[in-house]
Amino acid sequence: MTLPPIPNYLPPWQAPHLAWLASQGHPTRYTVPEGTAPVRADLYGANLRWADLSGADLSGANLRGADLRWADLSGADLSGADLSGADLRGATGVASIGPVGRDGRMIYAVAHADGTRIQSGCWWGSVEDTIARIEADYADDTVARDCYIATVRALAALVAP
Repeated sequence: MTLPPIPNYLPPWQAPHLAWLASQGHPTRYTVPEGTAPVRADLYGANLRWADLSGADLSGANLRGADLRWADLSGADLSGADLSGADLRGATGVASIGPVGRDGRMIYAVAHADGTRIQSGCWWGSVEDTIARIEADYADDTVARDCYIATVRALAALVAP
């Protein structure tokens, strides 16, 4: 299958980031232009207000402190992304809460066409997979387990179509 070229409307950091993803063995949605140097997206403090990032692959990106107010993150892949301090007020397709639990984690829910994805720490997965992991990781702490599960379900409900 031949992948389409990167559309012109995508931001300039997208091609090097896709090249980095490909160099890490991750599938990409678009063909990376020849000669593009792989660079992990560093959007620390970036102003992405009102940006259409729907479907963007931001896995592993540094979004610490980024202004994502009113951005459309529906379908975005945020696995491994650092969202610490990011301003998500009014963003669509995403909800966050925290710190939660004994580890003080921020938990994010992102709307995808085939179901909501949850990010908590380095974890990225479906709601069902997240709950299964929580049940395994917190089998000895029912209060923390129930808190995490309730939080995940509430966030998932906020971004559900």
